[in-house]
Amino acid sequence: MIELPWASVASLRSGFSNEVIDEAGTKYQLWAIPVSLRARKKAARRQAREARGDSSGRTSLVDQPMRSEGDQIMADLRDLCEARAKATGSQGEPSVRWAWEIMGPAVAGAVLLAVLIALG
Repeated sequence: MIELPWASVASLRSGFSNEVIDEAGTKYQLWAIPVSLRARKKAARRQAREARGDSSGRTSLVDQPMRSEGDQIMADLRDLCEARAKATGSQGEPSVRWAWEIMGPAVAGAVLLAVLIALG
C-alpha cells in the first residue's frame, strides 16, 4: 500500500494510464481510476459537434468542456491536490508497505487452489 500525502505530490497526469509523481520524481500508477481511450474519443466528438453547432436542434445544458469520466476524475484530483497541499494533515513523506490484508487471502486462495488441483 502506498500512502502519498498531498504535499508530496508534484503532478498528476493522464495518458494511457493515470499516474501520480511525487517530489522525488517517483512515478506511481493509479489503477483505481480507469483510462478509456474510447470514452475520450467520444467526448472529443461530442465537444466538436457542440463547437460547430448541432444540426439536430438539441441544446447542451452543460457549459463546461466535455471530458471522459476518468479525465474528469483526474481534473478533480488536481483541484483537490492544489487545495489540500498546504493543510497540516497533508504534510509528510510517502510511505510504501506490503498490504498484508490483501496478501493473506490471496495466499490462502492459492494454497486452496493447489490443494484442489492436487486432489482433483
